[in-house]
Amino acid sequence: MTDIEVRTSGANISASQSDRVVVRLPENSTTGYQWSIAEISGALEVESNEFFMRGQVMPGGGGERVVIVRPRGSGQARLSLDLKRRWEQNPIDHFEVGVNVTDQLSGLSVQGAYTACVYQR
Repeated sequence: MTDIEVRTSGANISASQSDRVVVRLPENSTTGYQWSIAEISGALEVESNEFFMRGQVMPGGGGERVVIVRPRGSGQARLSLDLKRRWEQNPIDHFEVGVNVTDQLSGLSVQGAYTACVYQR
């Protein structure tokens, strides 16, 4: 299994059905702004969606939103997240990644301007 970490919006990646796509985004939920899944299409399934504080827990301290999805079939898929307050309609930021899920057991292909980190388990 390979973890494919994507940190920059607009990435288009290829992943196998045994891989996990990991999105890490800075978040300061004490401001009311939180990343939430706006759209998940194709054969992607959310494995986890968690917020982690950085360092020592302090009032007003920021952290990181970590969303992990797994492919559950081959084909084109997309994950989109919005940064907004729950009570507001319009996001102040948007993140998306396109995923081409292959039948291969391994093999990473990445396109676009983004950071991708690959971890073998």
